[in-house]
Amino acid sequence: MTRLRLSEPRSGLNARFNLLEEQAPGACAALVVLARQGLRRAALHAMWTGPEISCPLPGKDLPLGIDLDRLTVENPVRHPSAGDLVLTPFTPGPVGPTRPFAEGGLDLGVFYGDDGRLFFPGGWIEGSLCAQVLAEDLSGLAEAARRIRQNGACELMLDLEP
Repeated sequence: MTRLRLSEPRSGLNARFNLLEEQAPGACAALVVLARQGLRRAALHAMWTGPEISCPLPGKDLPLGIDLDRLTVENPVRHPSAGDLVLTPFTPGPVGPTRPFAEGGLDLGVFYGDDGRLFFPGGWIEGSLCAQVLAEDLSGLAEAARRIRQNGACELMLDLEP
């Protein structure tokens, strides 16, 4: 089983996630590409989706090996739970209430509490539930996410676990 580590030094975030490779193979493959490249990206507490740290990844910034045209929603979720990692693809098109990037892109959503929802001003969307935090890391994830919410934007780091 492939495992990822998500970290953010200022908040003390250091959580391990097991990929759900059988349920969401394409989304998991995209996460592995991002982790192999040592993703370092700005993130912030989400506004509409509840207990979520959101890491937007515009299409123009995605590495080779991630083909937005072929990435579809797998293992669909609208109501993520605490500890769920959700990858949501957005197709290119005019920016609007359910399309945040003109060039398309991805959103990496880290849900740290229950009652998450993939609801935007333009309506419901679905994302790929592609990883879940290890049970022993859930409370640390939740506490770090609360610090991120209080402190504002942060830089998330995604790496493969050895």
